[in-house]
Amino acid sequence: MNEYIRLTKAASLGRIPWQSAAAQAEGGKGPGFVNRLNCFDKCLLAFEIGCTGRRISYSGILYLRGEPDVERLRGAILSAMRAHPELMTTLCGGPLQHHRRVCSDVMGEVLEVQDLVSSHTQQGSTQVDARALYEERIHEWINRRLDVRKDFPFRVLLVKRAPGDCVLVFTFHHSAVDGVRAVRILNDVISRYHNRPPDDCLAPPAVRPDSDELLWEAKAERARTKNFYREMLSHLAYFVLINPLFHPARIFHDKSRRPGEVAFCSARIAPAEFQQLKAKSNSVGGTVNDILMAVCFRSIDRWNRRHGKRTRKISFLVPIDVGSPDLNGIISNQISYISFSTSAKDRTDPAGLLRKISRKRSYMLKERRGNTYSIIYFASVLRLLPLAAIEVFAKYVLFPLYADTVICTNPGIVRLSDCGDEPIEGGNFKVVDFEAVPFVFAGMGMNICVATFNGSLGIYIAYDTGLFSKEKAEEFLALCLDELGNYEVGGDSGSGIRPG
Repeated sequence: MNEYIRLTKAASLGRIPWQSAAAQAEGGKGPGFVNRLNCFDKCLLAFEIGCTGRRISYSGILYLRGEPDVERLRGAILSAMRAHPELMTTLCGGPLQHHRRVCSDVMGEVLEVQDLVSSHTQQGSTQVDARALYEERIHEWINRRLDVRKDFPFRVLLVKRAPGDCVLVFTFHHSAVDGVRAVRILNDVISRYHNRPPDDCLAPPAVRPDSDELLWEAKAERARTKNFYREMLSHLAYFVLINPLFHPARIFHDKSRRPGEVAFCSARIAPAEFQQLKAKSNSVGGTVNDILMAVCFRSIDRWNRRHGKRTRKISFLVPIDVGSPDLNGIISNQISYISFSTSAKDRTDPAGLLRKISRKRSYMLKERRGNTYSIIYFASVLRLLPLAAIEVFAKYVLFPLYADTVICTNPGIVRLSDCGDEPIEGGNFKVVDFEAVPFVFAGMGMNICVATFNGSLGIYIAYDTGLFSKEKAEEFLALCLDELGNYEVGGDSGSGIRPG
């Protein structure tokens, strides 16, 4: 979530000079340069392999006004890939070791184009038919499996829905890149398309650790944090030995159905109402992210009670970005997780719940830094095992995901470059809206993502179609919107919330 981003600063440990990944791929080490998996990369990869049919890819959907030039867009994608050759890797290795190898050339087509305008014209489709066809193509795309042994860990789709109305979909494999850095890649591609320099956050780093950059960052934090080991070990002991005995309530779903595909629904909060949410939270000493978490807790509670399920403890995971500026330009997972939980009594008082969440967040992120990095050390130990061995522990590697109700993700403020003040013609375009489709883990069935774009707040829920029907997912989203629009902290609330 926003204030969780940028948790760690420049590390105080020694640095080892290195060439940028692009320089290594193009220069000294040439094609075939080995790109090692950090601890989370490897564990997420094992988790997908160990859970048959479970995908851990996610997508960012950009709605465009104007029509991109296909060859120019393809060139921008290739340029970004060569600047970050981690995007040009495939998984290699035997039974004991796995790594990514940078390919010498692009394999296959990096951009798929689907022209629905021609299809509508040829078939004489109505507007309803055209929308159904578009939704069918997007659903098929986000559920098409990414095989990182044969393909690159991302792919791009351009859909032409109508003249001057296009959709650009970037899909990433989570074992290669987290959501924060995926948004940066989106922005990099669009900047290159419009001949603008990439953001500084994507510039190749001057230095790089000689091994796992995520563990390197955790060790840097350990060196400057008092009682780091004590906090880390106590949290690991709790979540390994005690937490399994007290499972929180699950979000209600239809257990009789088998796990299916991933679908999503969304809603948007207008800028004025978004500012009202901030003001509400600030009035009791919290932040907008605190009120969003409070809304999630109360919505899950109401949803379960609506379906006759008793809920005492509810908890969910919040991914946090621990990547420092020293690691800019490195494409990988640079995340950790912290877990928030509440009791039934906590959730009865909206203002009190908000205050409690705010205090707990501040305490966990400022006073219990070892807690924040504990799962990284846990994953770093498992990383030493062969991938086949990690598969056996796949469900245990990410055990908090099975102990918690949902994941609540916030990649922050999404800023995407476009053609600026230039007229939208001759291949130019503007990004007018953004949607995220997060991954869905087995055992949870739902992932809630929020992100800010153009001053408004988007709420995106991805769900397993085997556990939630479209109607039920939209019903749960409506419950969240009602809770947001009427959250009481001592003042009146207005609702400017609309479905996506």
